[in-house]
Amino acid sequence: MTAFKLICSDIDGTLLNKDRALEGITIEQIKSVENNMGIPFVLISARMPQAMRHLQQKLDNKEALVCFNGALILDGNNNELVNQVMPLEAVKSILEQTQTHNIHMSVFHKDEWFVNKMDYWAKREENNTQITPVLADIESEISRLYSVQNGLHKILLMGDAYKMDQIEQHLREYQQANVAVYRSKDTYIEINVNTVSKKTAIEVLENHYQISKDQIMAFGDNDNDVEMLDYVGHGVAVGNAKPKVMAIANDTTLTNKEHGVALYLKKWTQQKNA
Repeated sequence: MTAFKLICSDIDGTLLNKDRALEGITIEQIKSVENNMGIPFVLISARMPQAMRHLQQKLDNKEALVCFNGALILDGNNNELVNQVMPLEAVKSILEQTQTHNIHMSVFHKDEWFVNKMDYWAKREENNTQITPVLADIESEISRLYSVQNGLHKILLMGDAYKMDQIEQHLREYQQANVAVYRSKDTYIEINVNTVSKKTAIEVLENHYQISKDQIMAFGDNDNDVEMLDYVGHGVAVGNAKPKVMAIANDTTLTNKEHGVALYLKKWTQQKNA
């Protein structure tokens, strides 16, 4: 197998177990790759930075962080390598449609997460990420952020699947012109500016680490991982990955609940040392 110089992994559904936590074997294998083989390990996710840093700490990891599907990329010193927000016009339109369909809306700017109320969906996401959102008037916060030349890195819509079906088609009208719409679950829709993706994030990492895409291994499970796994030198799908992810991956491993990433890294390390 190629002498890889960087390993990247999605988090939810890929690296974390059924309790959305890092297993001991996963921590052990990632530390081994970094400390014994000198290969950086980068977390790449739709999450906000704060929802990734506690995982970094458990890994003793000080590498770059790819957040919001590549809309915000930070180096190991917390310097911004990429910072792209959604156009205000698109945000206002999405806000209007969300109110019409009466579904939950969370908005994110860097480490700021705002919700109108702590409903079932906010509490569920709080449990998943170990981060507590700020209760605020979302319209006011959007106006404030854009007035000071900031903006939104991500909008997360949550609701019953049938409501998500209703709003998804309307949102798709904006995908080509302004934003990328990603159905991460039947009950979740995530929205970013359409000029970024995990693939564009990998391109940034190539420059940052001074390596080529062929020297990168990546793990993933969902639609937003497809371009990344297809682009890198060696894309690995976990066993619970969607069919389209499986189809383009160079290899597969066990599911996230079976510690697939850790076991794949362990096998690869043994092969290199044989």
